[in-house]
Amino acid sequence: CLTSLTIDYDTSYTISKITFRLPSAIFSLLTIFVLYRYSRKINNSESIYILLIGSLIFSVSWMFLIYSSQGENFAAAVFSLMTLIYIFEHYKNSEAPIGTSLKVGVFVSFLCLLHYQTMFFLPGFFIALFYESSYSIRIFSKKWIPSILVAATTVLGIYFIFLKGRLTYNPGIHWNAGESGQYAFNPDCGDGFFGCAFRVFIENLFEVMQSIVSFSNIDETTSLIYTTVILALTVLGFIYIISDKRHRGLFIFLLVGVIVWMALVLMNKLTFSPTRHSLILLSPIALLSSYGFYLIFRNFTKILTSYFSVVLFCIIVLSLFVIAFDEQKEKRGDPLEKVKIENILQKYNPSVIIAYSNSAHLEFYPIVKNNYWSKYMNNYPYSTIYKKRVNNENKSRILIFCVNGELCNNSDSEVVSAILMKYFGKNKAYENIYKYEVNSTVLNGFGSKAGSGPNSLFLSIWE
Repeated sequence: CLTSLTIDYDTSYTISKITFRLPSAIFSLLTIFVLYRYSRKINNSESIYILLIGSLIFSVSWMFLIYSSQGENFAAAVFSLMTLIYIFEHYKNSEAPIGTSLKVGVFVSFLCLLHYQTMFFLPGFFIALFYESSYSIRIFSKKWIPSILVAATTVLGIYFIFLKGRLTYNPGIHWNAGESGQYAFNPDCGDGFFGCAFRVFIENLFEVMQSIVSFSNIDETTSLIYTTVILALTVLGFIYIISDKRHRGLFIFLLVGVIVWMALVLMNKLTFSPTRHSLILLSPIALLSSYGFYLIFRNFTKILTSYFSVVLFCIIVLSLFVIAFDEQKEKRGDPLEKVKIENILQKYNPSVIIAYSNSAHLEFYPIVKNNYWSKYMNNYPYSTIYKKRVNNENKSRILIFCVNGELCNNSDSEVVSAILMKYFGKNKAYENIYKYEVNSTVLNGFGSKAGSGPNSLFLSIWE
């Protein structure tokens, strides 16, 4: 994992977070750079729309901002797909000798290694290159077979080394299916196959789009109007690249990618959900919206009037983004930044820490890493147990910790009671000597009704 190359565990929680999240921040910035490079490859009259509208959509997407400042690798997914689109545009008319073809294969393989979802768009990438080869099997094979062999080898390696074992216990559909499973395909929904497919795709389309592109509360008029505009521009962008022969290959690329995505949803390998698992779609949305904007304004007789419309749209959206920014930032702030874990550990000196619901944040505290050894328990409530390396006088003192987890709950909850009973035993008395609780209803991610846990913190010490 790239984060292992940058993370600093030894300084402080804040420094650990910054270094852990550095790759995501880098990939988010590189996405804008790749978009710029893409804009330089196309028609001059289109490039200003691609650069300004595309950059705007990337920059104001709160979902993208969140995962550009997280250790998770979803910003790399957006970067990878945008780069794959650029590679297609760069090489679609290339003679592609063997050396070039191998180089493309290696680079495509690197993008797949950055994020597995890039593999879903490889069929569209190569089918579009086949179209650009005038549907000639001879020309296509001569140019791109080396690239296909390299990419296919990488895909098989990713599957057998990284995915096959994981998919046996984590098939990709869990919390992201929603409370009632509305974001996963259910063939037994009662409306027949096509009716059930309509439910998962059409009924969820606006909500998925809203979570990916929006920057204000999803129930506000601003979010509804902005999402409607971007959805309309995306549809117009599809129409434009269908109608313009220069972009027909891009249309095939994206169309096949969408078909593969839908097929995986129908096979229950993916969800179509308003979560980070759909964030990779931001790249085609940004690109198609730009083309859609161009389609509307390309017929203006005065170029300055056309460019003025782009700038005006960007100013309006950025102004609304700035107005909404502080509220979104405040309620998504890290609750651990407001409590001094180090001071609590020094004062109460617990012999055991139980961080449940996959709460891994304590790994970033030097005081924990240096004074406790840890063991992960892959059963309910999915805890990491930290035990003091050197025994102290507080052998029966335990700290129970949870942050941002699905199971996180207060000190009176069943999950905390179950942990205490398991640790102290059924017949032993115990008391709470300290607690700190931040109860939030804001889900991780943005605009998501299927979050992987709220932005809450529950900390309690018992003896």
